[in-house]
Amino acid sequence: MTSPVIQETHVMVQGLEIPVWQAGNQGETVILLHGAGGSRRDWAVVMLMLSQRFRVYAPDVIGFGQSPRSDVAYTVDIFRDFVIDLMAALGIHETALIGHSLGGRISLAVAAALPDRVTRLVLAAPMGFGPVAPVGHIIATTVWAFYKAARLTPRYP
Repeated sequence: MTSPVIQETHVMVQGLEIPVWQAGNQGETVILLHGAGGSRRDWAVVMLMLSQRFRVYAPDVIGFGQSPRSDVAYTVDIFRDFVIDLMAALGIHETALIGHSLGGRISLAVAAALPDRVTRLVLAAPMGFGPVAPVGHIIATTVWAFYKAARLTPRYP
């Protein structure tokens, strides 16, 4: 058995070039959707494990990672439509969705819109299911700030 490999590709979705990781070439299709402030890179280890049994895709959701950004106020509906259009661009008719945080909320919206095309739904700490405690805002803001700062600082050996 060969070791799984993650391949990067770019697909046109809604007129935008979107980076997508793909791994595995057998079994059911799985799309991994990252959380707010994240990117497809958050799924690297999970992709390698899942790709031994499934065909796995991990896009940078529009406005995150290396995907294009715009001044539009992103909503769950915009993200949902993006994922539906991504499925079309990749030629995916049926898929399982695994989403973390914002990705979980998007996954749920896609499943509600396409119940006959979402075969399984895995939500990991999905957002949008009740109020966030004040400490949650502090943690989220701090993590986001450190994440952004780390990407701005040059890396030294």
